[in-house]
This record gives sequence, C-alpha cells and structure tokens, in this order.
Amino acid sequence: ARRGRHAPACRTGRLRGSARARLLLTAGCMCGIFGLIALPQAGLDRAACTTLLDELFRRSESRGREAAGLAIRYQDQLSVFKKPLAASEMIKRADYQRMLGTAIPDRRLTGPLAVIGHSRLVTN
Repeated sequence: ARRGRHAPACRTGRLRGSARARLLLTAGCMCGIFGLIALPQAGLDRAACTTLLDELFRRSESRGREAAGLAIRYQDQLSVFKKPLAASEMIKRADYQRMLGTAIPDRRLTGPLAVIGHSRLVTN
C-alpha cells in the first residue's frame, strides 16, 4: 500500500504466544497518539499491560511533551487519566499507577481491553 504524508506507519511487536500489539505513528501530525487492544487470549495481566503502555508512551513522546493522557476501557468501566506533563514524567506518578491498578485487573484479562493514549504538542 502507498503511504502518503498523512498515512499511518504501523509497527507490530511480538508478545507472548500469538498476541500482538500495534503502535500507530502518524506522519505529518503534531501529537503522538497510540492504541492498544488486548483480548483474553493474549494472556496479559496488569504488569504486562503496564509495560506495554509505558513503552507506547515513551515512543509517542517524541511527537509531544506538553501533556499526556489515556483512556482505558475494560469490562463496564471507562477510566481517564491526563496531566499537563510529558508522558515520561506522568507514568512515574503514584496517582497514574493507582489508576492503572483500578482500571486493569491484576490477574489475566477476562474480557477485551482497549486503550487510547496521547502525548500532546502545543500548537498555536
């Protein structure tokens, strides 16, 4: 497929078993946006999800350092966390870790997990 200036570049990383994570980086945009979808068959728990999210935030930070946030959908719960900080600073905060602790189960996932994250670049 042809990739133009605004077409997404997709990078796929291997996880345990047959699970895959995709990091979508958009060329020509000002912010870093990523997503993660994990099904129960992936065998992921909170520690694995946190490791993936930390890596996705670090990779997206090159596209923006003024603010970061994410929304997590699991079971019937939607959790949102955002701060006017670089992603690398935000993921170190205790309140971010607490939010992950309530949004993602410690045991293996029993349903689909969907996450969208954002590292913002201020534009005028």
